[in-house]
Amino acid sequence: MKLPPRGPLLRLLASAVILAALFAYLPRAELRVALSTVPLWLWTACLAAFIAAHCVGAYKWHLLIDAHAAGNRYRETLRAYFAGLFANLFLPSVAGGDVVRAGVAMRSREAKQAVVFGSVLDRLIDTGVLLGFVLTGAAASHATLTRADAAIVAVTALAVCGAALAVAVLLAFPAPGWLPDRVVKVRGAMRAAAASTSASRITTAVALSCLVQGVFVFLNANLGAACGIDLDAGGWLFAWPLAKLAAMVPVSMGGIGVREAAFAALLARFGIAPAPAVAAGLVWETVLIAGAACGAVFYLSLRRGVAPGDAGVERA
Repeated sequence: MKLPPRGPLLRLLASAVILAALFAYLPRAELRVALSTVPLWLWTACLAAFIAAHCVGAYKWHLLIDAHAAGNRYRETLRAYFAGLFANLFLPSVAGGDVVRAGVAMRSREAKQAVVFGSVLDRLIDTGVLLGFVLTGAAASHATLTRADAAIVAVTALAVCGAALAVAVLLAFPAPGWLPDRVVKVRGAMRAAAASTSASRITTAVALSCLVQGVFVFLNANLGAACGIDLDAGGWLFAWPLAKLAAMVPVSMGGIGVREAAFAALLARFGIAPAPAVAAGLVWETVLIAGAACGAVFYLSLRRGVAPGDAGVERA
């Protein structure tokens, strides 16, 4: 009998262990009170805004992967995007969902390397915007933060800038002789895709990323306020994006557990008790899960709505 892959099982175990540790450490009464104070209407509104923001995110991705393609295939892009959103539930980080959505998008596009380049650029833009939020929040909250916090921000900034620099070096400089021929071929196609992506599209994508990530911070601030968290805008801009970046580390299933633990640790800098911080993180986790489930429904319904042979020529 073939055994299941160890990686997903270990990540699922990591999420379970982290959540169990949090529940064992936190005062359960305080956690229950914080969770019970979130009204259903607010949760529903956050879910609707979450899905709407991801529709904008899908358009941002569409601008980057179809930069030089003829026609408008936003509907196919939206379908692929929601497939990746659903896959985020089962993969180690949001980067796993990026792979799934790119794979689905490639099925209806001939310029597959353009999809790869656009997806990498899209992830770098989102990560850069999150880093910008963190730096803005750190500047606004500098009196509250410690040297350790500054070190965390510095390491995060170096990691993000290092990833961006690695991609830039790979595309800008001649390929090393030791690279496999297939990688060299993909690199050449990605360079062509990069050359055809206009600065205006990239600028628009950055602006849309700021909008989408800003909406997510705003939604979490409202959920956090309902859970009893009293925190100014600077604190939210520092803590929530940094917790989201921490969840990208592929050690748990979809970042579950890591996101909540990091968020509680970061809010402790501002005197916020761990129970409402974890409660807010868990409520947001339910929004993520419900949104991903809606993504699966959208993926299947959009698939039924595309007639054979029409993929790639539909109008948005």
